[in-house]
Amino acid sequence: MPFTHIIKFHEANQRLDRFVMHQGFATKDTLSSRSECTDAIHNGFIVVNDAKTKPSYVLKTGDIVTFLEQAKKHTSILPNPNLPLEILFENQYFLILNKPAGIAMHPIAFSDTQTVANWLIAHFPETRSVGENTLRPGIVHRLDKDTSGVCIAAKTQEAFIALKDLFKKHSVQKTYVAIVHGHIIPKKGTVDTAIARSLTLGKQAVADNDLMVRGKIRAATTRYTVLRSSVDFDVVEAQPKTGRMHQIRVHLFSIGHPIVGDKLYSTKLTRKADRERADGPKRHLLHAKRLSFTLFGEDYDFESALPADFLQFLDTIQ
Repeated sequence: MPFTHIIKFHEANQRLDRFVMHQGFATKDTLSSRSECTDAIHNGFIVVNDAKTKPSYVLKTGDIVTFLEQAKKHTSILPNPNLPLEILFENQYFLILNKPAGIAMHPIAFSDTQTVANWLIAHFPETRSVGENTLRPGIVHRLDKDTSGVCIAAKTQEAFIALKDLFKKHSVQKTYVAIVHGHIIPKKGTVDTAIARSLTLGKQAVADNDLMVRGKIRAATTRYTVLRSSVDFDVVEAQPKTGRMHQIRVHLFSIGHPIVGDKLYSTKLTRKADRERADGPKRHLLHAKRLSFTLFGEDYDFESALPADFLQFLDTIQ
């Protein structure tokens, strides 16, 4: 049965999605996160005055908010077994996957199906109950959609909690390979600058005195080594010691060497150079090459080979 609530004076002047999340509509049996509430509103399962509206709708006194029964049926993501993910390793606790570029780690909405999470619940249904969010079953850490390489998915809640703790304590050694514009000097070093969400740029950025930010300013450290150089590019190994959103991309851009193919963290010159190359990349050339950690007393070390598009670009810059 649908549940209806009439907005009282003290409940007015707030966004619909915030009201749904914090005023009792969302429960463990229905919606458990802000993203789930937003998706239910987008799909018309939570309506105002019997009409579909936006999550950003500002409620007024007397508005009638209706939570439809169908919303309960859309609080779990859809399985999709047909994605090109390779299992590099599996045990009773976790999976190590090789993710191609172009596949996101988890859906933004329940209707999305082209993600690692959709593939996971198709092949490993037990992961539905693993994690902190029904949109991210088993997902321990994230790679950007267009970043390829090695990633972990937990098969049990015990493993999920333990792995999340390892990442939180920076006890997982992560190694990436990137191709960047220009030549980095010195060839080995550390970028140790905080990262925040920029209000003006609409993306992550290095936090400095001139940056207006939204949310927290977070410490971030990335060690890098130039592996080899060509006329216009460097091949760089990067080891992030923290795990901030877009960290490697932001840090390399901040020192004047954006990753080849990166449309978000780039300059007009590098975007033009990428467009003008006949063999230009279709995505940013960043690859998660290696993960090493210790879990439940066992040492693990996994590596993912460079993908074809990465190797093809390397061949052109010999």
